[in-house]
Amino acid sequence: MNLLQFMKRLHLFFAFLLLVCPHAIAQKESYTFDDLYRLALESALESKNEEALLYLSKAKTLNPTSSDVYAMSGSISFGLIKELWDKQLVSRDSIVQMIPECLSDLNNSILYWNNESSCSLSLLLYNRADFYAFIGHYQNSYNDIQEAYRSLQKDEYDVAIDVLLARAEYYEALEEEKKYQADMNEALEYCNKGIKSDPKKPDYYSKRMNIYYRLGNYKLLIESIIDGLVKFPIEQYEEIDGYEKALRLDMAYCKKLVDKKLKKDPNNPAWLYIQALISFYNRDYVLALQQYDAMINKVGPAYRLYHAKFLCYHDTRCYDKGMAVLEKMEQLYDSIDVDDTFYKMQLHVMKGEHEKVVEIADYLLNTFGYNAGVLLNRAYSYQAMNQDAKAMVDLNTVIANEPTNVRAYLRRSRLHRKYGATEMAKLDDEMVLKYDTICDGSSVRHYSLYFLGQEDEAIKWVDDIVEGSPKSISCHYDRACLMSLMGKTDEALKSLRLAMELGFGDFVHLMHDEDLNNLRQLPEFIELVSKYQQVHDDFCSELVAP
Repeated sequence: MNLLQFMKRLHLFFAFLLLVCPHAIAQKESYTFDDLYRLALESALESKNEEALLYLSKAKTLNPTSSDVYAMSGSISFGLIKELWDKQLVSRDSIVQMIPECLSDLNNSILYWNNESSCSLSLLLYNRADFYAFIGHYQNSYNDIQEAYRSLQKDEYDVAIDVLLARAEYYEALEEEKKYQADMNEALEYCNKGIKSDPKKPDYYSKRMNIYYRLGNYKLLIESIIDGLVKFPIEQYEEIDGYEKALRLDMAYCKKLVDKKLKKDPNNPAWLYIQALISFYNRDYVLALQQYDAMINKVGPAYRLYHAKFLCYHDTRCYDKGMAVLEKMEQLYDSIDVDDTFYKMQLHVMKGEHEKVVEIADYLLNTFGYNAGVLLNRAYSYQAMNQDAKAMVDLNTVIANEPTNVRAYLRRSRLHRKYGATEMAKLDDEMVLKYDTICDGSSVRHYSLYFLGQEDEAIKWVDDIVEGSPKSISCHYDRACLMSLMGKTDEALKSLRLAMELGFGDFVHLMHDEDLNNLRQLPEFIELVSKYQQVHDDFCSELVAP
């Protein structure tokens, strides 16, 4: 469980506490225990975690046996430790030094627990079990999970689900199939009880979907997804949409259900939305866009529907229309969410609008902190703008935070090679070979093999990728780039043609991709690009206007 989940579970209690005790804390010269506890809560809810820990530390001196204070302090510390570890912002030794105090807080939250505590004992035990699992003390974690299960209260549905799913993971690792199935089915029962007691709580639906997926019950998963979509207004779909793609697991069954329901209730927004999803997943983008537009006319300009329209244009690489939808969303809602902002940055990359890429990247980094994808996009744009020193800073930042990020190593290798630093470039390419060992569409290993002079190995690697994903546009395009770098222009043109036949649409990027410099002046290249760009433009023009 992360800090946010933990705090959500305490949210109602804390909200009540703040409501009934509205002290003017800012005017006090000395704080009571309740003052400090409230200040810690307010700071934690605003993600001011260090400030919250300071208040909690002072609260401990005034009441050294408060389970609630230790619970909040331990949960915040655990969240910080995980964040530092995930982002590799400090050394492993530094994190190890933080563990004893965090564990002490979690221990004390359990030691001083009583019936007046705001957290249940089972929740506190589960929280400590999660921490034990994180630091690799799996037996202690399992023991706490068992004790948490024994401590469950009758109506603790959400905690019960988490405890059972955690225990099921242990049984799965031990290959104890019967116990695994029993816990998963019991967790499912708690999900259904939770939905019955609080049908407007998205967590129960999401967890039920997760269980059906893990059990391989795809028909029940689809029914559960549809049930959730029907129960919630379209404005809340973002809360339960993590499993929407699972509808593709059995499209025929899904379509059968939807068609049947629409006959009885042809204007129901949920069923119309699922119908449009099916069209989208079947790649019938024209029909999907028409259906989304019809829904907007019925239910109004819901953000979710405009986002769905944008994805239609994004997936068909009709970037101008996709950008028009995002701009429309910004007009309607003043701003777009972080995911759509990232999409917008990528569209600017593909359109070669690098100053705008840098502007959006600066905003994302300043607002949300470190993100490798944002930095890599900004580095690419800096290079396109001949600001190589800034690009190098971004690449170094990614590698410092993610020492296994092969795309950053490859990009830095190319930059080193541009300035004649061949030994440094070689070291980066060797790091790519060290960490990039899975032969799939995300691999860039073939480029480093080529730069290291291992051309035969590079060709075999990229050919194996294409063989594994023969319908992948990006895989054929990657092969065209590699063949062009090697001067094998016939092979490069062959792969490029295959990519275009499959629907390649990144023509602005193609005309500036340095890997294709050996092709760009060939009459065959110009003819090929002209033909398929026209095909693509005609296709985009047939899609309904945003």
